[in-house]
Amino acid sequence: MESLKKLDMAYVDLLLLHQCYNDVYGSWRALERIYKEGKAKAIGVSNFWPNRLVDLCLHCEIKPMINQIEINPFDQKVEWRKWNEKYGVVSEAWGPFGEGRNNMFTNPILTKIAKAHNTGVANVIIRYLLDNNIVVLCTSTKEERMKTNQNVEFKLTDDEIKEIKSMDTKKSLFFDHTTPEMVEQMKQWE
Repeated sequence: MESLKKLDMAYVDLLLLHQCYNDVYGSWRALERIYKEGKAKAIGVSNFWPNRLVDLCLHCEIKPMINQIEINPFDQKVEWRKWNEKYGVVSEAWGPFGEGRNNMFTNPILTKIAKAHNTGVANVIIRYLLDNNIVVLCTSTKEERMKTNQNVEFKLTDDEIKEIKSMDTKKSLFFDHTTPEMVEQMKQWE
């Protein structure tokens, strides 16, 4: 695999099929082969909505180990996560902070909860996601923020959990992957 040569590595920890378009089954068979060869410790998908995930799981040899999807307080993907769980697929949140959209870091509910635990809004979001068995993919180039994001050794109360659950609008903070216009846009990004 040319990418491994460029990385000077024998394997990668996780390899994802990024979208459920084009030759999904051919691409998935290639990932299965890479996994069997030990060149990836885990394989998964990204942005597969439930019907596409179930279809892939029913027609593959090795089921995806992870589905990396947008999950944040405003788009919690509860139904998606139920299907992931049914098929033994781990849910991983990309964009858990929504890049600050919808005034995420100044949201009254999240800031109140953060203040009650003497922590930041990001930590509240991370704690909430972890408590819901969601792998959290948060990125930062700042070392201090990376350290701060690990400080989630507190427990949310039942009332706080209910408040965060109530924030779910069931709408992406970014874009709808299912529209024909977005499919055309993704083709241009190839």
